[in-house]
Amino acid sequence: MFLQRPVYLLIIVVFVVILSAYVFYIPKENMETELNQNGPFEIVLKEMGDSELQATLINRSVSNQLFLVHSWREPLNIVVHDQSGKEIKPFDELTIKIPQASAWVISKDQYENVPPGQEIILGTGSLVKQGESYTLRWGHLLFGSLKPGSYKIQAVAQRKITFWEKDEQGKSGDFGTSTWVGDVPSNVIEVQLK
Repeated sequence: MFLQRPVYLLIIVVFVVILSAYVFYIPKENMETELNQNGPFEIVLKEMGDSELQATLINRSVSNQLFLVHSWREPLNIVVHDQSGKEIKPFDELTIKIPQASAWVISKDQYENVPPGQEIILGTGSLVKQGESYTLRWGHLLFGSLKPGSYKIQAVAQRKITFWEKDEQGKSGDFGTSTWVGDVPSNVIEVQLK
C-alpha cells in the first residue's frame, strides 16, 4: 500500500507537468490565429486621392504566412452600400468575358510568403466620373451609375483554396493547413461622390 502512493504521486506530477507545458508553451502564432477570427491577416482599404481605392494585406501574426493571390479563382471582392444602406450590385465581367483556361490554373508561385508585419497590395479600384454619375471598377467588377452621394465600401477576401495545379516541374500539390483559409473583411470606408 505504501509503495502505491508514490506511484500515484508520480503520475499526478507527470500529468501536471505535461498539462502545464501544453497550456503555457503553445506557439504564439497558433494562439493568435485562434483569437483573431480573421486569421493572421488584416486588410486595409483606403482612398488614394479622389479617384482611386487601394486594398492592402498585412500579416499580423508572428510568423510567415502563405496567401494565395489569384484574381480569377479567389478575387478580392468589393461590397458597396449607398447612403440608405442598400447594397449596390456590380456587373461581373466574368459573365461575358471568360479568360483563357490558363488564367484559371493555380501555380505554386502564386502563393505569397508574407513575413510578419509585411504588407502587399491586393487590389486597386478606380472611380471615373461619367456625366452626372460615377463608375467604380474593381478587377472584373463594375459598379455603374453611382449617383453623387455617400457610399460605404468594404473589401472582402474569401480564401478556400490550399492547393496548386502546377509547379516548375509540372507537378501539383497541396499546402493543407500551412495556408490559412477563411474570410478576411477590410475596414469600411465612406466615399463622398460630388
